[in-house]
Amino acid sequence: MSRYGFEVAERCAARVIPAYNAVAKTFSGKPESILGRAEMIIEIGGVRHTMLVTIVESLECACLLGVDFYRIFNAIVYPREAILTIDGSDEKIALEVASPSATSVCATAARLANLDDQQAAQLDELLDRAIPKADGPLGCTNLTKHRIIVDSAKPIRQHYYSVSPKIEEEMHSQVRGMLADGIIRRSNSQWSSPVVMVRKANGKYRFCVDYRKLNACTKVSAYPLHNMDAILRKLRDARYITTLGMSAGYHQVPLHEDSYEYTAFTVPGLGLYEWLRMPFGISGGPATFQELMDRVIGPDLEPFAFSYLDDIIIVSSTFTEHLEKLELVLKRIADANLTINREKSFFCQASVKFLGVIVDREGIRPDPDKTAPMANFPAPKTLKQLRRFLGMASWYRKFLENFATIAEPLTRLTRKGVKFTWAGINKIRSRKSEACLLLLRC
Repeated sequence: MSRYGFEVAERCAARVIPAYNAVAKTFSGKPESILGRAEMIIEIGGVRHTMLVTIVESLECACLLGVDFYRIFNAIVYPREAILTIDGSDEKIALEVASPSATSVCATAARLANLDDQQAAQLDELLDRAIPKADGPLGCTNLTKHRIIVDSAKPIRQHYYSVSPKIEEEMHSQVRGMLADGIIRRSNSQWSSPVVMVRKANGKYRFCVDYRKLNACTKVSAYPLHNMDAILRKLRDARYITTLGMSAGYHQVPLHEDSYEYTAFTVPGLGLYEWLRMPFGISGGPATFQELMDRVIGPDLEPFAFSYLDDIIIVSSTFTEHLEKLELVLKRIADANLTINREKSFFCQASVKFLGVIVDREGIRPDPDKTAPMANFPAPKTLKQLRRFLGMASWYRKFLENFATIAEPLTRLTRKGVKFTWAGINKIRSRKSEACLLLLRC
């Protein structure tokens, strides 16, 4: 429920349990602060059940019914008839089913909940005009080409890795797709590297190639990546926030013709292929892509727009200003013949996830999804595990007051000749959940 849930709870004499430092994800993936929880009696179709209702800062509607509702009420939706039935009730509840365009759904799901109708219409119009349809061809920039320069004249040849039939089927499917899209082509190169299918958080697989041996003999550009902390410090006055994600960003950068042969990879059952676009896993890829984005976004848009590789963030203090900067960024991206992934983008938000933290109108704070592994980290049994834990914890040191003092008992254990004891690890674990907001004031 939205804040309206407090009024409902009061009228129902339901006890509200406040929540602190808790965050939930809405259906659009946007993080929302949990204000509290209340036990309420829900009646639908004459059937009553007691449910624990979560009250959040804002929603695009008064109430959202989730999986727990359907489970408790044993509810069934019949989309064709536009009705809902409840176990224990003969009543058929009519549903009002909206059928907006895919564009409107995407824009509505990912926009700021408290935009008024006029602002929402302005945003929708801009997105429809400035962002190509999702089923369009993948962009290919004309601003740069990635070149691979190797020290070794002797080709590196590696056999493919054995994979399960299911993974091989997915590998073949992606190869055929990239072949049809002009991202790869068949090869007769003397070089070859094996394919690795990396499982993503959404359950899908990213097609990667193990280029470790090629990278070991490759000269890499010294072009610097941006400092993440420096970017986060500049996100002040962030009342309206947009994050843009690229569609397979690396694959929108063409390879130099001289570099095709070095990228050749073997696919079990299909043969040898090589890339026409920049592949994931290549050592010079991040530098090339960051240089490209610096040219596209440009320093003149600071302090409103920043990029870290293929993650772009736009912040402003007013809606009018935000729309102006967003349109300018989208135009520059289109002029560079790059395409945006709408599913990875969030427009005119009050709160977003960016570079491992949550950015909102109060400042920045740790992302609970990122800190959870630290809270559940088992007691280290080796020096390597201890260093890994300290590395995880130190990334969030800016949120922890007196971090060095708290971590000192563990840091001391990494020095030679010190006896292994574990005082301090639980203190860091607990303090991370109480991490104070880092307010970015001028």
